[in-house]
Amino acid sequence: MNPAYRNIKAAVLEEIGSLVKLYSYNIKRFLDAKILHASSMFVFYDSGKPLEKSFLNKAVSLATGMELLAAGLKLHNFNSDDFIFLIKDEKLLSGRLNEKMPYSASDLQINSRICKNNGINEGSITDLPKREISDRRERNYTLSLLFGDILYSRASVYILEYGDHELFNTILGSLKSVHKNKLLLHQKLVETIKVNHGLLNIKKNSSKTSRADFKNIALKNQSIIQNEDINIIEENETLLAAINALLKTSFITGWGIFCGFDDVSFPYSIINDFVMLKTYSDMEGFFKNLSKNFDFLKNSGFINDRKNNIKEDLASKIEKVRPISLKSNFKLLYKIYTGNS
Repeated sequence: MNPAYRNIKAAVLEEIGSLVKLYSYNIKRFLDAKILHASSMFVFYDSGKPLEKSFLNKAVSLATGMELLAAGLKLHNFNSDDFIFLIKDEKLLSGRLNEKMPYSASDLQINSRICKNNGINEGSITDLPKREISDRRERNYTLSLLFGDILYSRASVYILEYGDHELFNTILGSLKSVHKNKLLLHQKLVETIKVNHGLLNIKKNSSKTSRADFKNIALKNQSIIQNEDINIIEENETLLAAINALLKTSFITGWGIFCGFDDVSFPYSIINDFVMLKTYSDMEGFFKNLSKNFDFLKNSGFINDRKNNIKEDLASKIEKVRPISLKSNFKLLYKIYTGNS
C-alpha cells in the first residue's frame, strides 16, 4: 500500500538475520510474508496527507515491533503435535482422570503461579495425573520458545521507541490475552473430543485397543462428532476472536494514531470481520496439520463456509466505507487477507 511496508519488512528481516548469524535456526518460516499486523495498522494511513518524517519513522518502528511480536507468537504456538499428545496421552485415555495422586509443595506452588499468571482455575492442573505434569515440564522449554522470547524482547524495544507507555501496556495485555485464550480454546477442543468421541472408554488394560479401534470410534459417530465440534466453534466465537487480540490491537492502534477521532468513525464491524477471517484461516491450517485420525475435524466444511460468509459480508461493508481513500486501503487489505493480492 505504501513505502512504509518496505521499511518494516527490511527491519524485521534484519532482526531475523542478526539472530540467524548467531545460531542457525530457520526462523524465517515463522514470519508472516503478508505482514498482516503492520498492514492492518497502516490501513488507516492516508498517503495523500503527508506526516512529519519523525512521526512516520516512529509509526514504522511501532509496526515493526508488532510484526516481531506476531512472529514470536508463532514460535510459541500450541502446535498439532501438542494437541494430539493431550488427546492420546495414556492417562487421559485410561479413564482414570479422577485418580488423585499426592503433590509436593513444589508442585502446588508451580501450579498456583501458572494459574495466577494465566487466569486459570487452580484445580485445572492439580486434577491431572502427576506424571502428565512431569512430562510437560520435561517438554517445557524448546528452541522455538527461546527464539520466541528473544523476538518478544526485540519487539519491546521497537514498540517503546514509539514513546507511548500506555500503548505499550495495551499491546502487552493483548499478548497475554492471546496466550491465555489459545490455552482455553485448545482445552475446550480437547475436552469435546475426549467426551464426544468416547476416548475415555478405551481401557488401558485392553490389549486389543489399536490405532484402528481409535479411528473406528470416530468414524462410527462421525455426524454427531462433527456437529459437536461445529457447536464448540460457533458457541465460542468471542474466544476465537481473542486468539487474534494482537491483530485487533494493530487495527485499533492504526485508527488511533492515523485518524482523528472526529475524522473517521471506528469501523468495529469491519475490523471484527478481518480478525475472524484470519482466525478461521488459522484454525483451518491447524486442523490440516492433524493426522488422518482427526479427519472429522476437517471434513465438516463449516470453517470454509464461515470464511466465505465473512468474505461476502466484509466486501459489502467495505463498499460503504468513507472517505474514498480509506475504502481504497481496505480493498487492498481485503486482497491481502484473501490471498488475491
